[in-house]
Parts: sequence; structure tokens; C-alpha cells
Amino acid sequence: GSYEATASDDDYTKESKQVEVHGKPVTQDFTLVPGGVIRGRVLARDNKEPVAGAWIDVRGVRSQSWGVGEAVTDQDGSFMLRSLSSGAVSLTAAGPGYASASPTVVEIGIGEQVDGITVYVDRAFTISGKIVDKRDPKHGLSGILVGGFSIASQQVALAHEPTDKDGRFEIVAVRPASYTLAAFGEGKVPDIGKSVEVVDKDVKDVVIELENGVTLSGRVE
Repeated sequence: GSYEATASDDDYTKESKQVEVHGKPVTQDFTLVPGGVIRGRVLARDNKEPVAGAWIDVRGVRSQSWGVGEAVTDQDGSFMLRSLSSGAVSLTAAGPGYASASPTVVEIGIGEQVDGITVYVDRAFTISGKIVDKRDPKHGLSGILVGGFSIASQQVALAHEPTDKDGRFEIVAVRPASYTLAAFGEGKVPDIGKSVEVVDKDVKDVVIELENGVTLSGRVE
């Protein structure tokens, strides 16, 4: 069949290639380029205090590709990104109570180490609530993935963990905007359409009802 093979190392940029396997051994070589390193801190814009537990998203400005690298800040708000490709990358950070209003753009060369980058974040809020069974609203559903998107502001907000045993979810670091929430779970009919308005405070007690989905089985000839 067809496979995607990826070679990666902390000190190099990763490379992926398509590999076709048809009944005999296949040799696929990779050429890795030294990766860049960015070190910096995440600070709250309002009080200049470090923000711990913020996750860093990295996006290539030119390629518009996601997943160049990621990290989580320590107690001092510090982070380190490795295996970065050369060029311009934009950094955004999001953590409890804070999120980037705009990206921080950093230029980096092949194998270059860039230190002292500061990513400022602004006040953000939390959307929380519960996913329940539509037939029995008192019964919370666990293992459901929840997220939201804002068409107007092009912002995406995701719960980093599925719902707990009681069906509760929490989406942190949400910037003010109007969001449409979506919930997905195995064996459940996806729900897309719950509207939430985030203005200047947390949004609590959001309830989304999910129905059981039917299963279709058959044979393709």
C-alpha cells in the first residue's frame, strides 16, 4: 500500500516522503537540514507577568503550514522551540486566562538559534459546560471532543481534553468573539451549531445534547 514515512530529530527539521510498498523491500533515503531554535518567554500584556502552562503554536508565514513546532511554558513563562525550518515563523500562545491577540513573527536561518523572544498575550476567557444524552439530559457523556470556531474573527477554540466521566468540558484561552460550538463522539451524531458569545467574562453552564447514531453495514463489490 501507500505510506507516509517521516524522519525526525530534535536537532534537524523533519522530512516526510510517500512510499509505495508492493511485495518487496523498499529503500527510502532522507536528507535532513539542521533545525533552528527559538527561546523566549510568554508575558501578560496587562501586568508583564510570566504566564505558565501556555502552549505555543508555530505557523510558517510563507508556507502557511501548521505544526512546525510546539512547546509549553514553564513556571517562569519560558519556552524553547526546536527543529524549526528557516524563514519567517509566527508564534502564538494560549494558556489559562490569556491568549495571543496577534502573532509574533520571528525570522530564523538554517540551524540558527534565536534567543530573547517575547510573546505577549492578552486577557482571554473560558467556555465550559456539559455534553449530555438527548434522551436523558441528566446523563453526561464522557469522551466527547468539543471545539468552537468564529467565522467573523477566524478564531478556533478547542478543549484540550475530551469530556470527563460526568460529560463536563472546558475550553480555555478563548478570545472575545461569537463562536459556534461543535461536539463529536464515537457512536454519536455530531452536533454543530450551538452559538456562544464571549465578551468580557467566562461563559459557563453550556449544555449540548447528543443523539445516538445508527450504524449502517454492508458490502462493496
